[in-house]
Amino acid sequence: MRSILALAVAALAGLLNAQAYTVSSGSKPYTDMTGGHDLVLGDDQLSAEIRPAGMAFPYFGRLYTGFRVCDNGFLILGGGGTVTGKIPSHGTQWPGPTIAPFWTNAKTGTGLANPAADRIAWDLTGDLLTVEWRWLETDPDPSATIWDPSALRMKATMNQATGVIEFNYGDPTNPPYKVILICECVQPRDHTVSICDETSTIIDGVDQPYFVSAAGHVNTYPTGRYIRFTPAAHLLTITTLSPLPDADAGQPYSHQFTAVHGVGSRTWSAQGLPAGWAMSAAGLLTATAPVAGTFQFTVQVADTAANIHSAQFEVEVVPGLLQFVSPSAGALAQGTAGSGWPGVTFTVQGGLAPYSFSIDGGALAPGLVLNAATGELAGTTTHAGDFAFAVGVTDSNSAYVQRWFTLHVQPAPRLGGGGGGGGGAGCVAGTGGVLLPALVVLAWRRRRKVT
Repeated sequence: MRSILALAVAALAGLLNAQAYTVSSGSKPYTDMTGGHDLVLGDDQLSAEIRPAGMAFPYFGRLYTGFRVCDNGFLILGGGGTVTGKIPSHGTQWPGPTIAPFWTNAKTGTGLANPAADRIAWDLTGDLLTVEWRWLETDPDPSATIWDPSALRMKATMNQATGVIEFNYGDPTNPPYKVILICECVQPRDHTVSICDETSTIIDGVDQPYFVSAAGHVNTYPTGRYIRFTPAAHLLTITTLSPLPDADAGQPYSHQFTAVHGVGSRTWSAQGLPAGWAMSAAGLLTATAPVAGTFQFTVQVADTAANIHSAQFEVEVVPGLLQFVSPSAGALAQGTAGSGWPGVTFTVQGGLAPYSFSIDGGALAPGLVLNAATGELAGTTTHAGDFAFAVGVTDSNSAYVQRWFTLHVQPAPRLGGGGGGGGGAGCVAGTGGVLLPALVVLAWRRRRKVT
């Protein structure tokens, strides 16, 4: 029987870090996965992308948040890939970032091995993602498609915190024509090849006779065994996901970036941050009063061994709730008819500028004018009285708030009337009113004497 235990180490220009794995193996009893989520897959079927909450698996310098599963004993990280062949052929038709504990021609529901336990399922608990193929019948002769009760019973586990990938194998024996591997990119060929336009290497396993030691041969199906792929410590990978949590316009914001692996301490930096944003060397992204909008930027982390990983991120700053700030609802400074009013500027916060102010209820005191763009209310009050009116504000997203106000305008002072300002004039006018009749009587009396 010929199989391949392989690890393709790839570097995609501008996107991937070089990655190396060490391969180890040993005895490990197989236990069926309990719980989890069942997948209903027919022959040669690849599931839709599964994106469980909390998934963030580092793989060849990328961070994957989803995966697809094939009944033929492999999974593909991300949402791409196709079922390109029951048995993969070197040099052609590999479907991308693949993790294959035993890539073969398999099928559910034949009833040959253990139909009651026939299952393909997955589970994500904490940092551990598990995919299981249980009691799937295999085809020992791809040219004839004869289903064999020597079925698959295996699972792949991926630890998000460490990047370790482990395969574990159950009871079946000697299903032929299989491939055991993890790989990256589209076309891995043999042991020293060029894939993704970069030099790459495939590393063989070391556990004879179960795994390959040379030329890709394996002699016995590894029942009760495990094989483990451990990424080298120097593989520095940002584990923070994009997009970042939303920020609120005008409100302080912070988000801590994280990474795994690397050597020594880490130093963070960012390029293309919006105005008012900053990234600390410890990886803390902050903003004091961000403006609304959607922003993209690049974050980079470097360790003391000069390993570098960078990634693109996006954050959306959402407008806060539109609301009045000042003045408070109720009475404004009173005015006097015929005199200039002190004026007031209505202010709001939240929402998305620019704002539009309007009088949307009641009656504004005659002579006052509201500036729709600035919210300033000013002018000369012309009529005495009590006025109640509503000021409305609409932002650029059509959010709307309203607040009611009152304004008392007192009458203008009476010219020549009794009162504080006209006391002297009133006194003169009163004296004149008494003297005039007396003078008239005196003149009349003198006229009678002459006559």
